[in-house]
Amino acid sequence: MTPPMHHDVPLDLGIPVRDGLSPQGPGQAPIRWALVQRVRREIARGTYETPERWEAVVARLVVDGVI
Repeated sequence: MTPPMHHDVPLDLGIPVRDGLSPQGPGQAPIRWALVQRVRREIARGTYETPERWEAVVARLVVDGVI
């Protein structure tokens, strides 16, 4: 398993990860480290938040009755 990264620097939380499962506990979904790394890179580049994504988030919040 690839260690978690933050801006291409290993992130050591001191929590053992066994059998590819997330350290959150039993029954939790495994952490998708490739996705976490991609999103962190996009945030660092300033390309993660786009007007289209914000519109989708707001639309989903309206549909869910949050706003």
